[in-house]
Parts: sequence; structure tokens; C-alpha cells
Amino acid sequence: TNDDAAASKRHAVRLGYYEDPFITAVSRGGGGFAGGGDASKPPEISRGYWARVVNLGAGSDTTYMCLCTSWPQADWLPCKWVDADLQDNTSRKVLQVTSNRQLLEAIGGDEVDIVHNRHELHADPYHIVPADLRDPAAVVSTLRSSCGLDADLPTIFLAECVLVYLPVESSEKLLAQLANQFTKSALLHYEQVNLSDRFGEVMLSNFRSRGCDLAGSAACASEDAQRQRLLRAGWPAAAVWTMRRVYAALPQPATARVERIEMLDEREGFDQLLEHYCIAYAASSPFPSEPDLANRLASVR
Repeated sequence: TNDDAAASKRHAVRLGYYEDPFITAVSRGGGGFAGGGDASKPPEISRGYWARVVNLGAGSDTTYMCLCTSWPQADWLPCKWVDADLQDNTSRKVLQVTSNRQLLEAIGGDEVDIVHNRHELHADPYHIVPADLRDPAAVVSTLRSSCGLDADLPTIFLAECVLVYLPVESSEKLLAQLANQFTKSALLHYEQVNLSDRFGEVMLSNFRSRGCDLAGSAACASEDAQRQRLLRAGWPAAAVWTMRRVYAALPQPATARVERIEMLDEREGFDQLLEHYCIAYAASSPFPSEPDLANRLASVR
């Protein structure tokens, strides 16, 4: 599914939904390695990637490179960035980065010391490390020992459609380990939701037909199921929004811009798709009320 996601992101960038000058380097069809080529994707899919979050199981994601080149002097850039994934994926990404001058320049080029082997890369503040999310203790150990993360400093965890591939028990153990070990942290999580209705059943069937068993789909049955998993794992506060709510909260000029790129055959299908993906937010300290989506998204272009 990483290869399909990379191809979809490449298509969305090519059409102008958002900017990512590095996606070509990590996807087939442009000298990269992720599969999928440059085949056309439905506009419903492209609009979803324009409003995307990035993940802990990083795959071919290039968000760090985009941030560094778009705002190279920004004082809010992270002091550490870790792309963690299974070893097969990190090995491919290390090869992509070290063999592509554009990617090397984006992570610092000659200005940073780059240390790497086949499976991991360290170019502080950027790191690529192998991590099996089914072993939460090993994940935390890698973050501390290999990447120098201080568990007492503020940390944001990002997950994009990754926990759904783990059994619910395994994903809860991972979430609990992160909440317990990083006491000044937050989690942004993008995943399927409302899979218990008819549209959700069709989605699950489509995944199975491609050989993708969503072992954690029970936690995606509803918005409340997503929220309760986070609370059971020990996060003191959690909120969940469907992507339909997120899209509706975006500034009108921003949504008007992307809606001019491609015409939808019908709006209903797009709305149904947005109703079956969500963003979940969890924090290590309670928040007094649900965050205001429109206020948080006001600067999106």
C-alpha cells in the first residue's frame, strides 16, 4: 500500500493539489523506487492527499524535505525528525536519499554529517530508522538510542493509515508505550473510520481483494471506537474528526482552489469517502474543550 500511496501523492502533486518536489524521487515513473507509476487517480483520492497528515510508518513520505526547503529559516522546524518503518521500507528509502542529489540537499547536503548503512540513515536532525511497531519497547529504545530523542521533551507522533494493519491489541500496546514513555507528547493519527456501515464494508472488501487484511479494522468501526482506543491506551485526552468535517472547516479559498483542478462526477461519492477517513488527536495532558478546527486550519492555502 506504500507504493500505491506514493503513486497517488505523485499524481496529486503533478496536478497542483499541493507542492512536493521530492515525491518524484521516491516513486516509480520519475526515477524513484516506489511502485504505481504515474497512472491517473480519481479526484476524490487526490483531494484526500492535499488534506493529508504524515505518519510514523513513514514509507515514502517526504514531508521533512518539503518543510526544510519551504521554510529553511523557520524557528518552528523540529529539532529532530525521525522517519521510522519496517526494515525493508527504510532500506529502500536510505537508497533513495543517498542516491539522489535533490534529496541529499534537502536534508542538509554538505552542511551536515550523514552516517548511514543499508537500513538506517542519520543526518541530525533527520533520521531514518527501522522499527517494527509490533514491538513497542524496541521502538522506544530505537528512538532513544539511535536517534537521541529525549523522552522528557515535547514530542509529536504522526501515523498515517498504519495502525489499522496491526491487531487492535498490538496497536493499543504501541499507543500505551508512547503515552507512558513520552509524557509531553501529542499524537496525530489519520485512518479509516465508520467501517461498520455499508460503504465501510465495501472498502474492507476492496482491501481484501488486493491482499490487504486490515487486522485492526475493529478500532475503525466509528469515531467513538477510534477515540476509545486512544483513551484506553492511556492518553488523557483525545478527539476525532471525520475528513468531511475537516474539509468543511478549511478556508473557502483553499477548497475552491483544489476544486478547480479536477471536476468530480458527483459530490456524494467524495463526501462518502471523506466520511470514512478521520484525523484523531491525542495529548498527554487534558484539553479543556475540543480544539477549534476552523481556527487551526485558517492558514491552509
